[in-house]
Amino acid sequence: ETRSPGPMGQPCTTACKASPFRKDGCGQMEDFTGYALAFTAVGARNLRNTDSCSGPDRFFYCTFRPESWDTELVYSTRWICNVVDPIWNEEAELNQYKHGDALFISVWEADAEEQSELVGSCKIESERFSFDGFNGELLLRDQNGQTTGYLRVYISLVGRPPPPGPPQQIGIVINSFTQEAHGLRYDTADGTTIYIVGIKAGPISAYNEDEKWSRRVVPGTFIVSVNGVSGNSDAMEAELNKATSTLELVLRRPKEWRVAIWASNAREFGLEFAKKKIGNALLITQVLDASKTKTPGSSKVRRSVVQEWNAEQPDQMVCAGDRIIAVNGYKGRASYLFKKIQMEFKTGRFHLTIVRPADLG
Repeated sequence: ETRSPGPMGQPCTTACKASPFRKDGCGQMEDFTGYALAFTAVGARNLRNTDSCSGPDRFFYCTFRPESWDTELVYSTRWICNVVDPIWNEEAELNQYKHGDALFISVWEADAEEQSELVGSCKIESERFSFDGFNGELLLRDQNGQTTGYLRVYISLVGRPPPPGPPQQIGIVINSFTQEAHGLRYDTADGTTIYIVGIKAGPISAYNEDEKWSRRVVPGTFIVSVNGVSGNSDAMEAELNKATSTLELVLRRPKEWRVAIWASNAREFGLEFAKKKIGNALLITQVLDASKTKTPGSSKVRRSVVQEWNAEQPDQMVCAGDRIIAVNGYKGRASYLFKKIQMEFKTGRFHLTIVRPADLG
């Protein structure tokens, strides 16, 4: 399917007529004349079947429209290439939003000839954002109803901030913590957190059975405090292993994204890793500065593959302390991931799945 998008914040043609936007503190409807709806397309992740398509000639963009608009009228983000999980962070104002309209949202993939194909779409009913706004992820599905990824959006009245999103950090307390093995499998390679890679039978798995998903201890989570001890992985590990009655943990959810690697022109990769490769994640210890490596007879500043990515994708920069948890979607031990990178680098085109503790801002 081909679609011709318009610039973000401007409908392609004249939209529907304005109607009152209403709300008051009692939940009843009152006239909100002059208010408009603000929609922000933040970004998409885990888009299906896009791994082989990232590159300078493949683009992603997002469109949306109110339900009452003609199907050919859309708002559109800019087109982004060389990515696997696009980040737009673009806001549009619907000055002619009709109260009660659902929003139809789509993510598209386009080639250099501007021919577009639908990656996935979703519909959000007005009841989910009319009163308090919306801040979260929406499930994308293809035309056959199959899940194709997730889209993060903010929706609010213009001039008002969106509601807080899901908490990125939680504190839990496990009472009657026994001296039996806690059951956590983890690594402490970054020196400041405990990264959970697995959970076996024990008091923590028993705690999970009685808790809703949002408060469970799950693989991929970072422990940033154990009984008040924080900032040092070894100290937190010691406190974790000696706890005998009450265990208080502060958990940080992970931020996960994928990095598209184009290893062309014999450029350096640009990453150094921990010498001791433990667990199921490969810790990045340094992002190398290739500009310090001089090319004979050339005045051009050199940049490694990762430096190039960081310069072009500031919202998805790779930094020291990040962990690689998959290469081209394949997971495994840290030693396997390291060998996989070396092998894929020779092919010139692959992607990495990166994780770090989520930001609290």
